[in-house]
Amino acid sequence: MWAMIISCAQIRGLEGGAKDTRAPQLIAVDPPNLTRNFSSGTIVFTFDEYVQINNLAQELIVSPPLKSVPVALVRKRSVELTLNEALLPNTTYVFQFGNAITDFTEGNKSDLMYVVSTGPDIDSLEIRGNVSSVWTGKNEEGVRVMCYADTSTQVFKAAPRYLAKSDQNGNFTLPYLSAGKYHLVAIKESSENYLPDPGEAIAFSDSLVAAADSSAQVNLHLSVPREAFTGIEKFSTDSTGRLCIAWPSDSSALRVMPGREELSARELGRLTNDSLLFWLSGDVRDQMEKVRVMHNDSVLDTLYVPYFSEAVQRAMKPRQESSKVRSRDALRITWPAPLQDVAACEVSVMMPDSSKAIYPLSPTSSPWISELVHPPFPPGKIIVEAPAGCVMSIHGAPADTLKMEWLVLAPKDMGTLALRMESEETKTLLLQVTDTKGVIIAIEPVQVPGSWSRKEMMPGDYEIRLIEDTDGDGVWDPANFERGMQPERVWVYSGKVSVRANWDLDLRWPVEP
Repeated sequence: MWAMIISCAQIRGLEGGAKDTRAPQLIAVDPPNLTRNFSSGTIVFTFDEYVQINNLAQELIVSPPLKSVPVALVRKRSVELTLNEALLPNTTYVFQFGNAITDFTEGNKSDLMYVVSTGPDIDSLEIRGNVSSVWTGKNEEGVRVMCYADTSTQVFKAAPRYLAKSDQNGNFTLPYLSAGKYHLVAIKESSENYLPDPGEAIAFSDSLVAAADSSAQVNLHLSVPREAFTGIEKFSTDSTGRLCIAWPSDSSALRVMPGREELSARELGRLTNDSLLFWLSGDVRDQMEKVRVMHNDSVLDTLYVPYFSEAVQRAMKPRQESSKVRSRDALRITWPAPLQDVAACEVSVMMPDSSKAIYPLSPTSSPWISELVHPPFPPGKIIVEAPAGCVMSIHGAPADTLKMEWLVLAPKDMGTLALRMESEETKTLLLQVTDTKGVIIAIEPVQVPGSWSRKEMMPGDYEIRLIEDTDGDGVWDPANFERGMQPERVWVYSGKVSVRANWDLDLRWPVEP
């Protein structure tokens, strides 16, 4: 008996049932869905369980768009939506709540759509489509798709006629449209102002799209347009007088003119395809130096560059770009400032068998990068050494002691990548192979259909693209809405490209027309 009493008195946690995964169900709405001659300023939605509202301003999509977000008031199982403005006459309105309405306990989403018409008829046509990134080939979720009337001058100058958002598979539907043809524009927005702000990806239809009873798929390909450079918005400096200015390679040249006659600014070429590099040289006064950035003989901007003697006279510490190389690869060394005379420096190389050889450093197209050109090295570890002061910066700062190690890979430590590109159309495309960090491993024109291969590739994962280089400039060009230019087409190999040591990877790639 005592055992039974003690057992009955034990405190245990409550055992719950199965987790609630059911979305709130709409059981009533006033005025009813598909109401004609709608004139109410308030809509009441009633569900079968307690609900809550989350991020209404971001989630609620109303087509045609409203000037202000409606006010939502939750009353247990009901949501009361109050409109803050009069609706247009003889117009079908679509309210898509997205993830705004969820149940109170588990956050299950209702995904509610509500349709009314302020006139006697409800429009019933639609446009369906998909949004993907032209560069990655992946479907894009949460992209705002805007539908404008067939007068192109209205695009971005007035609110869009209809709105939608792409789902997790990149698909979108513009339902309940009136008859007509429309411009489609998609923007991956951060500000939600219906405008393509700098840095936001954009896509648009090639031609007008007709609303229909059963629409064909409209594919939109997102890309980030190049910004119009009317001023210097992005630049970086350091205390050695270094100035890096964001400036695309297809723009005309810049000149940098210091405010003091004792100074000069050396243009040292491009750090990347979209940035120009300059370095101050001359009398150091430990201050911020005023420089004018000139473009076509006019002052584009005025900047201030730090230029301090402690920084420019500090011994330079080199760094290496990679610790693993192939037998014939040049050994590249990067310095914190441009150099005076690289060829005057000779380095000692200890081979894997402990023998030593002397080789000179060679300049490259980048004055802050030097390389060691050599006959093929045997596989194994090599050590490169040079004394302090072997090279000097343009400011007279000596190099610190150089000691670096590289591992020279044997052919069996690397792999081969081969592509068999199949296509019904014959064309010349630009093949680009990059590592997962975006570093270009290979870029060259190829004939499709055709084949391409590269031996002695470092083991690792790669990304492969074919680019339709229509202007022949050797780089990919994104969309330009003002000129009505679509982004250059890109084919992305969708499978995993993983090169392994001592392995031949042979890939078949059907390239769609």
